[in-house]
Order: sequence, then structure tokens, then C-alpha cells
Amino acid sequence: MRICFLGTGSGLPSQNLHHSAIYLELQQKKILFDCGEGTSKQFLTNGLPFNDVDYIVISHFHSDHVSGLYQFLQMLYISKRCKPLTVFLPEQVTFFSQTLNLFYLFKEKLSYDICFAGIEELTTTVPEVIAILSDHLNGYAEIVKEGGYPNELRSYSFVITSHDKTVIYSSDISSVDHLLPYTKKADSIILDGSHTDATELNKIIENSNCKIYLTHNPTLRNLSLQNDLPDRIINAEENSWF
Repeated sequence: MRICFLGTGSGLPSQNLHHSAIYLELQQKKILFDCGEGTSKQFLTNGLPFNDVDYIVISHFHSDHVSGLYQFLQMLYISKRCKPLTVFLPEQVTFFSQTLNLFYLFKEKLSYDICFAGIEELTTTVPEVIAILSDHLNGYAEIVKEGGYPNELRSYSFVITSHDKTVIYSSDISSVDHLLPYTKKADSIILDGSHTDATELNKIIENSNCKIYLTHNPTLRNLSLQNDLPDRIINAEENSWF
């Protein structure tokens, strides 16, 4: 298993960082977790085989995690990709798939077959990956209810296991409690260092021995913990592998 950080920035644009995107090589499978703005450029910068990507997994529908998807799909089309692609979405699969027509990415026009599926089908297709529902979007519940919006408040973290190695990708979270049953056996965790505070980070430290890669513009408090545990807490650098 190999992982490359393509985008480690937060929802606020940065001159130096791209929005969320994690590239994973898992045995013969190539998976892109999240596809924020700038992902296509980052594939080119790192010389990655974008036409070989088998699956794209979108953790939730905040724009910094999905806004680069349309451009990525267009890049595949322009490069005359033939290999089928499956995109796993957190919610509203049919509605989202229909938005491709707004960007003239008509299925009849694409050079490759594209399938949209719900994240609940992810483990069936990729047994090495488990999706865990998180609390990240719960703060929108009242607005969604009062406005009668169709949003389902679904945001996911992921546990990836290959042979004897386990990596957790938290995506955006407020609490780490849903991850704690998995952290003891994890080798590494890619952790949202912006929405989580030092108390949440300490839960990971106390309940595991894994390395912690902080993404999403970590808070100063979390970075101060990094100074205390430099061998365990690492500020994830774009274009780096582990």
C-alpha cells in the first residue's frame, strides 16, 4: 500500500496548498479519495497515471472535497480514456450523476463507462476499504429540516487494510470517537487537523501507537503537540508519499 498526498489544504483557498485529495495504490487497485479543486493538476505534477484510477471515493459534499471532480472526469475524456470508472458518493447518487449533463459531460459523449454508486456499496467492490459514518455534517441538521432540503448529512471516514498494514483516512471530522475502535490496530491515520482540537488528537495518541499525518491546515494547538511528539505526529506535505 502506497499513499500520496495530493491536496492537504482546508476549505479556505491557499496559495501553497490544494484542496483535499489522497491517492492510494492498493495492490493492483488505484483509488482517489476526494477530489478537491486542483486534483487534476496535482496528478500531472506528480506524474501519476490518472487514466489508471479505478475508483474515486468522495467522503462528503463540501466543495473542497468534490469541486475538482468534473475537471478530472473531463481530463479523462480528453485523454481518450477507455477504462471504466466507478465513483462512490456519500448521498444523492442519482441527482449528482445527473449534474454531469450541466457540464456537457454526457455519458453518450464520454470515451469510458462511468458508474456512480453509494458509499454503502464500497466494501462490496473494494473489500480492503471500510466506510464509517462520521458526525461532520450534523451541525446542518436544523437547517436541512427547516428548509426541507434533501441533504442526508452523510460524511465518511475510511479504514484501509492491505495484508498486515492498516491506514485510516478521517476526512473531515469533529470527533474521533467513531475511529477509536480501529486506531489500536492502525499503522497510520490521516487526520483532519483543522476541525479536531487537541483534546480529540490526544484521544488518538492515548489509544494507539500509530503515526498521525495532520491535514487540512492543522490548528496551532495540534501543531504544538507535533513538537512534543515529532516521531508520531507529522504535518502531511503535498506531493509526498508514505
